[in-house]
Amino acid sequence: MKKSILAACILFGLATASHAQIEKWTILGGISGNLSFTKQLGRTTSMFGLNAYSLYALERNLAVGLSIDNTFSTVRTKGEDNLYTSYNLLVAPEFRKYFGLGRVTPYLGLSTGLSFSYFDATYPNFTPFKSYDFYLAPVAGLSYWLNDKVYFDFKTTYDLINPSTQGSPLNIRLGIGLRLGK
Repeated sequence: MKKSILAACILFGLATASHAQIEKWTILGGISGNLSFTKQLGRTTSMFGLNAYSLYALERNLAVGLSIDNTFSTVRTKGEDNLYTSYNLLVAPEFRKYFGLGRVTPYLGLSTGLSFSYFDATYPNFTPFKSYDFYLAPVAGLSYWLNDKVYFDFKTTYDLINPSTQGSPLNIRLGIGLRLGK
């Protein structure tokens, strides 16, 4: 058993050794998303999120750019004909610091900007409304590089200022990205 674990660690180390790195002047672009369905206490919640981003490397493993995040959610209560919907758009500058040179590259960052939300419901006497809020969220993730140009992106964010805007302050997203440049 010990030999199997050691062999797996060595193979993982070789697979991740000096493969991809974010060089100065590199452009990264990607798209990620999430989808969730939950049933709780007679309520069914559906949520779909899509995040597109473009980053520019100012230095080795240090990138800044713009992230555009869209989230659409619905809530339906069992036994009622009412439907609650919300749409949220985040336009946020994003900063990322990558660590390592291997196939698996972790990163930390910060995303901040404006959040535009629209809420509607079929409840009697409900008036649709819009909301504009400030957005601040730390970012943590992993990039798994398939080759020097293409990677899978696993990203988590947590909204520190408006944790109830998207139904949950924690967002977990999976996606794919491209590296342009060197």
